[in-house]
Amino acid sequence: QDLAAFAGIPTWTVLNATLLYPDGQSKDVTLDPRLRVNVSQLTNLVSVTVSSSQLLVSASQSGYTFGVANLTLGYASLSTQLSVAVVGFAGLQLSSSPYPPYPGSDGIIKRTLYRIEIG
Repeated sequence: QDLAAFAGIPTWTVLNATLLYPDGQSKDVTLDPRLRVNVSQLTNLVSVTVSSSQLLVSASQSGYTFGVANLTLGYASLSTQLSVAVVGFAGLQLSSSPYPPYPGSDGIIKRTLYRIEIG
């Protein structure tokens, strides 16, 4: 299981490409075969996958834990760039202290937690 996903850290995102015209009209070109997506990165931080219904940007499983990948989207003579920040997941730590607090309770921290059934 992907630990980052387990901890609630996104490991992918859907990318949408929309052309905005000067008259206010717009056109979704996300799945248009003329859309070009190039990834410029020093490491293999992300991968871009085009499916029949969406364009996905996913964190690579290459071992690199952080950095910025620059994506260039091109359509006909138009182009734009965006940056995707990738962060790594090193661990998840959970602890508990007494509540309500009492004098000296700030020094009590439990790191091994057990499920308590109420009811």
